[in-house]
Amino acid sequence: GAPLAAAGEAAAGFLDVLPPDVRVGVVGFGPTARLLAAPTGDRAAVAGQLAGLTASGETALYDAVVHATSQFSPEATDRAVVLLSDGGDTASAADLEQAAAAAAGATLNVIELVTPESNRAALDRLAAAGGGTVSAVSDPAALADLYDAAARALANRYRLAYTSAGRGTATLTVRLDT
Repeated sequence: GAPLAAAGEAAAGFLDVLPPDVRVGVVGFGPTARLLAAPTGDRAAVAGQLAGLTASGETALYDAVVHATSQFSPEATDRAVVLLSDGGDTASAADLEQAAAAAAGATLNVIELVTPESNRAALDRLAAAGGGTVSAVSDPAALADLYDAAARALANRYRLAYTSAGRGTATLTVRLDT
């Protein structure tokens, strides 16, 4: 219904904010977790999969986290997962600890749509394992703002590596001017 439509629209807006070189995939989950779109730069393909999402009764959340984190190529250095869920899991083969172990290989940020079935403790555990955060809303119309914030945070991440030819210790100052 309306919550799923709002989630789809918010996720489509998320795609618009990300830089074009960021690869995006989609893992859907109901009674099972399944790859709907492998990581790609083709935003239209991803948007098409998002538009086709439907809700069903069972939820394999933990399996979805394990499946999503397995989609990163071995050479990927900046891995991130954005998860939309209420935290309820009724159908996974994996348990919360297995999902948390998988989440540790990526930054996992959770957008919680609060429902009567919400399990905030599980979402907090997953986000903490992935070094991410949980942002919660009870009004589906507010999802767009949370997806926008998640996309902007991802778009503004940088990885800096420095190898010194010298020995000993030194102070290094890094400054980013925008």
